Amino acid sequence: MLKELIYNGAWILPNYFAYQSFNKSVKNVKETQEKVLLGILKNNKDTPYGKHYNFSKINNVTGFQRYVRISDIEDYKDYINNNVKMFVPTSGSTSKSKNIPYTNNLKKQFHKGLFVWMFDTYLNNKSLFFGKIYFSISPEVKKNQKVGFEDDSDYFGMFRRYFLNKLFVVPKEVKLIQDTETFQYVTLLFLLKEKNLRFISVWSPSFLTILLKKIPELKIRRPMISIRSAQLV
Repeated sequence: MLKELIYNGAWILPNYFAYQSFNKSVKNVKETQEKVLLGILKNNKDTPYGKHYNFSKINNVTGFQRYVRISDIEDYKDYINNNVKMFVPTSGSTSKSKNIPYTNNLKKQFHKGLFVWMFDTYLNNKSLFFGKIYFSISPEVKKNQKVGFEDDSDYFGMFRRYFLNKLFVVPKEVKLIQDTETFQYVTLLFLLKEKNLRFISVWSPSFLTILLKKIPELKIRRPMISIRSAQLV
């Protein structure tokens, strides 16, 4: 367990600064939210979408409400072809699954939320430092699809990726299996084989339930399970 302690500590402890920044921000949510909004508008004022909705003229929440109408994903189809690294699917729990454009700026925001969440989780469950992890953030990769990373550790950046790959129970190559049944079987094989599995986080609750239903009797020590289902409102 010493190796697990070192690897977990190496990728979790640097998240302390994001954790502290978040705790400071939540002390004044309204001010923080307005600051974030104005920052987004400033960075995008010269884009086609920003010009269309007069981002350069907006300097407060009221102005945003005046110039920018309520919209849904269909309204962005003409704007999402530029600067898109890949697409990340929503879980589809409340409606049909949608492919959300994943840009460099979104990746930075994803990191901020993820690092805070993980630091807080480890802080309140210190036994996690001594075990291994199963993360499934993207669905399995299909041929000719630009959906999700092939390696889920790519979501965490280069530095943290090195240590996470030492902790991940399921090898990254498993995600490249094209047949769904085979992919699920091999994933379960690695999960059941690992006796020191401490943490599970999946991109969709239904994905985990599908895996569990394939096991007649789960005879391993129950790990801490964190189900994360991303929703865009």
